[in-house]
Amino acid sequence: MAISETNIDYQQEYYINQDIKSKVYSIIFSERDQKTKGSGTALVIHNRWMKHYYSVVRISPYIIIAKFLFVQREIWVWSIYATSNDQDMRKSLINELKIAMEGHNRSVHNTIVLHIVLGDFNDTINNKIDRSPSTGQPGSQFLIQLSQLGLYDVCRVLYPDAELFTHEKWNKNKNKSASISKSRIDQIWITHEPDVIPVEFLVHSSQMVTNSHHSIILTTLNISGFIRNNFWYCVPDQLQDPDLHQDKHIVDISKITNVQWENFTETLDREIEAWDF
Repeated sequence: MAISETNIDYQQEYYINQDIKSKVYSIIFSERDQKTKGSGTALVIHNRWMKHYYSVVRISPYIIIAKFLFVQREIWVWSIYATSNDQDMRKSLINELKIAMEGHNRSVHNTIVLHIVLGDFNDTINNKIDRSPSTGQPGSQFLIQLSQLGLYDVCRVLYPDAELFTHEKWNKNKNKSASISKSRIDQIWITHEPDVIPVEFLVHSSQMVTNSHHSIILTTLNISGFIRNNFWYCVPDQLQDPDLHQDKHIVDISKITNVQWENFTETLDREIEAWDF
């Protein structure tokens, strides 16, 4: 689950997780812009997924990536908060996605990555059905770029024409029964993978939870064919690269020379850099 506008720095992450009474979930926080109120994003992760968690990338107070590793598969979950009129943040997200998607060589890393990008995008792509009152203005170039990168909006795959609003703007006296406008600016985008099937998309009001203008959005993805760990009764696919099938050796480290250690560490550094963590 992604949370935006946390106003919490990742340095407080350890203490917050210690205070959580239920040890079923863990929270990963982004950086926080100390000069800006409303910065900071976070990901709340069930502990059954945390055993697959291997890395976090804190790009900015508005973008964080949690990475999960499975058998020949990875899932990168991006929590984002696209503040209004912040073009630099939007450019940063597009650039980071482009680097991540184009820089990951499946044959080299021997993994396929599913990218899930979720959060408050503060924009819509179809203003006729994503806003009320509807407008004839063209869709957001920012979201069009996401589509061009190979991602798709889960909501629109399941409900192409439905009016499902996630944000309400209330009048000044906060009469929540009389909203001025509605929009669907909270979204979930994923990359195209044939074994990942969107099953459900739901919108829940959060007024009784956080008293927020934003609703809580939920999606269910069928990834049973994508994550090979599920096939416990099957033999895992063999690596296609024969060079990766090398014999294992037991080494007596007490007999390793300084030169051999240097060669080993240099080789290891090159391999790690090639993974581009």
